[in-house]
Amino acid sequence: MNISKKTTQTLYWSVFIVPILLAIIAWFDARGGDFSNLSAFSIFPLLGIWAWLGMWGHYILGALAPKLHKDGKPEHYHAVSSYFVLFCILLHPGLLAVAQYNAGAGTPPQSFYSYTSEALAWAVMLGSVSLVTFLSFEYFNRAKHKPKIKKAWGFIGLSQALAMSAIFVHALKLGQHLQTGWFYAFWLMCGIALLPAMIMLVRNDFEKAKQVTTTK
Repeated sequence: MNISKKTTQTLYWSVFIVPILLAIIAWFDARGGDFSNLSAFSIFPLLGIWAWLGMWGHYILGALAPKLHKDGKPEHYHAVSSYFVLFCILLHPGLLAVAQYNAGAGTPPQSFYSYTSEALAWAVMLGSVSLVTFLSFEYFNRAKHKPKIKKAWGFIGLSQALAMSAIFVHALKLGQHLQTGWFYAFWLMCGIALLPAMIMLVRNDFEKAKQVTTTK
């Protein structure tokens, strides 16, 4: 039995808003409850967490879609959540780049590497590659009506899933408030819940691409 329309609407906004609020609480706790002396260095990590959690919600709700009310998706949910994620994706590295430049560390990508130790350069690289992958989806999603894009949709979906996995690790290694505590446990639970959702949606993407190929 499908979930009611009202419950579906509540679920959509809850999956979007609640993780964002939890991230704010964890970020606030990590700062010792101090909102003074805010800077780009202190804000940019939160934006990265928000971006991943926003996309996490898209995967979870996408996997649950068959059980949700077909007309229950809130009217403005897609626009609000998508633009929020895009804003955070761009501003997360953007703030760091500006802050590092002002601190005399030069420009990306070297300024990103100098922000961490050499041992964690690989984690920075994961973030950089994932950023390009996520931004490429903006083009593919707008061009999904083109035959070549339709045929490659399975691999496009797989690339996004791999980028989500890479950012999960990137955040664990570099996120200051993701090392220990209750938000660390929450992050791990999100990762566990994401895995079956990604498998389901990537499989669906390959099936759709296969149908396009066989009908030609």
